[in-house]
Amino acid sequence: MSMAKPPSPAEPPVLAYLFTLRRARHPMPKVWASYFDGCDPGSFRIHIHVDPSFNATELDEKGPAAKYFNRRNTLPREQLAKVRRFGHELVRARMKLLRYATDGKAKSHLPPLFFSFFSEACAPISTCKAAHALLRTAAAATPPRSFIEDKRPMTADQRNDTPQWRAEFVKVCPGCASVGLPAKDFRFSPGWVTLWWEHAKALLDTESKYDSVFASWGWSKLVNGIPDETYWSTLLLHKGLPITGTLTTYMEPGDPKTGHSKTFNEQNIPMLWEQPAPALFARKFLPTPRMDTALTARLKEATGKAGGAPKAARAIRRSLL
Repeated sequence: MSMAKPPSPAEPPVLAYLFTLRRARHPMPKVWASYFDGCDPGSFRIHIHVDPSFNATELDEKGPAAKYFNRRNTLPREQLAKVRRFGHELVRARMKLLRYATDGKAKSHLPPLFFSFFSEACAPISTCKAAHALLRTAAAATPPRSFIEDKRPMTADQRNDTPQWRAEFVKVCPGCASVGLPAKDFRFSPGWVTLWWEHAKALLDTESKYDSVFASWGWSKLVNGIPDETYWSTLLLHKGLPITGTLTTYMEPGDPKTGHSKTFNEQNIPMLWEQPAPALFARKFLPTPRMDTALTARLKEATGKAGGAPKAARAIRRSLL
């Protein structure tokens, strides 16, 4: 559902922005409106999954981002579901977004090149032109890869696929064996991934096969992972689909007790904008008017600077070599 003119059959959208929000409005409207205002017409689509308990599709469509965050870009009410963080519900919501963005209801001749997931705490740390230039370059790589992090070292038990590891994995995922998903394929990655369109389609094609398996996912200290942070990395590895090993959404470790990433403040913004490719977005920010204003000011400062998009393209080309 592009807000701009429909892309031609020869030029698919670069990126589908898939948001899981409480309401159809975004709590940081200024920065996202400024970002999308800088996108080329037809180069993006926006799809939003909202919490149905908030009367989610009813809103006052006013303000700087109303042309982007609105009822028209929100999934139909019958497709909305309550989302619980750290559970498989978030995976299901994202799969609903993926399916809606790739089927005929999305009203596009071709699927976007990539699909990225965002929350209320995510914000851009690049201009749209630079972000899309980077992704166009990534799409031309051989083969194209999904942006999924693969930085957490495997334990010795996992690396050696020991009997203890396999036994513990059975406790965590009792249904994995029935769908041919072995313990050795388990991987952890933050869930804020960017999927190459063919990889998104591969996941959608087997969604029903793995849904109940991940819905009954448990946890153990040895097999340390939750459904929304294992689904994407584990299944792409299992299917033999290539990844970059990095995310387009930059994060830093936070409190290990809660599992939440570091919360950035206004003083962190210059540092975030200096992050190398492929960092295009960041989380998490407190979604406050003050943060929205600070992020918008930095984005406007960067908008229009010469060389931003070519520089991003060169950086991603180097990172893929």
